[in-house]
Amino acid sequence: MKLTAIERSEWDGRLRQQAGAEAQIWLYHVTFKRLLLKVFHPKEEQAVYALALGCTHMEGPFNWSQSAIEVIETEAGGPQEPRYWILDRANGFRLSCSSVVLYEGAANSFFKTFDDLVVE
Repeated sequence: MKLTAIERSEWDGRLRQQAGAEAQIWLYHVTFKRLLLKVFHPKEEQAVYALALGCTHMEGPFNWSQSAIEVIETEAGGPQEPRYWILDRANGFRLSCSSVVLYEGAANSFFKTFDDLVVE
């Protein structure tokens, strides 16, 4: 399935539009430390997908309702420190990673592996 990258300047607005949506860990690859988080409203055709690379720490549920996702960029003090946090403070979700890209795509997309992703 095809995903379209969301410009960095639009991330906060797109995530605010998804407030109250469902959130799910959609894919994870332990070797490459990649995680794909899907954020969607069940009755809408489009979803936001957060692709996190270089994941180092995760706390919280694997899927939840009433999400309030935010992406926080920090200045990493060293190579082992996270540069980004994907957070949902109200639901106890925290993910640290070295890089994040947000995409938009069909909510009914089904990916079995990261190789199934086609991104623009």
